[in-house]
Amino acid sequence: MLGRKMLIGEPYEKRRELLQALHPLEDAHAVITPAYRDVDPQQLLTIAREHQLEGLVAKKIGSHDLPGRRSHSWIKHPLIRTQDLLVCGWRPGHGSRADTVGSLVLGAHDQHGQLRLVGDVGSGFTRQALVELDRLLAQIPRETSPFAHPVPPEYAHGTQWVEPVLVGQVAYRSWTREGRLRRVAWRGFRPADLTPQQVVMPPAG
Repeated sequence: MLGRKMLIGEPYEKRRELLQALHPLEDAHAVITPAYRDVDPQQLLTIAREHQLEGLVAKKIGSHDLPGRRSHSWIKHPLIRTQDLLVCGWRPGHGSRADTVGSLVLGAHDQHGQLRLVGDVGSGFTRQALVELDRLLAQIPRETSPFAHPVPPEYAHGTQWVEPVLVGQVAYRSWTREGRLRRVAWRGFRPADLTPQQVVMPPAG
């Protein structure tokens, strides 16, 4: 909507043209995302990856916004990254997973060698993986958090801490400003070629 005029019926390029005409925007926190034509998508994906962006959205010229509906005219192409991390704790599951692991609390070493909380993961587990996790976690319990700094309540509540010796790999979309992973899924344990001390956070930026 522009003023009192509803623009939902206008094609994408028309709405974008009107939006760009408002630049600079009154809200300093609002940004008009760049748009490109006649550029190799792989090149744009490479640039997005280098700048730690989530990916691209391809929009067909002449397409319309369809609120609440999926459209083949707008295609999201997320960048999926992987990261090796340490299992530092676990929380019990609920429902069909009440008898096993619900989620894992994850960490990695920073540039100073201190163990930092990077988030948790509760998806991507096969039944076989959960059985293996139950067996391994039972062997390495500890009373206190292994992290160098206090853990926020949302991660500490109900967590059973373990020695940070199990190296796993996750898939994720991006990092938050607070140093947490977003859209995380478990991929499995890392082979023995990587020691816990070698599990480090990627460089900032």
